Amino acid sequence: MKEFILGIRNKSAFVFSWLVLLWLIFCSLQRESEISNVVLWQLFILSLSGSVLHSVFFGGAFFKKTHFNLRLTFFIFCCALIESYLIYHFQLFGISKLSEWGLFLLIVIVLYLASLGVFQIYRAKSGKHYTKLLKQYQKKHEDTQYEWVK
Repeated sequence: MKEFILGIRNKSAFVFSWLVLLWLIFCSLQRESEISNVVLWQLFILSLSGSVLHSVFFGGAFFKKTHFNLRLTFFIFCCALIESYLIYHFQLFGISKLSEWGLFLLIVIVLYLASLGVFQIYRAKSGKHYTKLLKQYQKKHEDTQYEWVK
């Protein structure tokens, strides 16, 4: 449980830092000179919710034997629901701005597909690596494998 809490703390700090940095860039581009306290709290709540979800789905405490693709699918779905609620609740953009919601949905889908693609590449590379190691081990122990038969 301690690792779970520490994971949430570390992930929240990392995500919050990036969100604040991105918000600073956004404000600079918009020629805004300050960030409100409300926006900082909103960014904190957003980063905390994402960190809790990430720890639940990928921390190992709850879903130890569930396949990565299934965990990723549930994670993205839950994140999209929570983020949609927070975006609407914080009035970052309204319900009638279909172009902004469409862009949000597109970003979620692209990130989901990119995550699946990266995982498939990683799995293929690690599979080849471990197959190579297994073949080396088998070749090394090929002569001693049937000594008990002699």
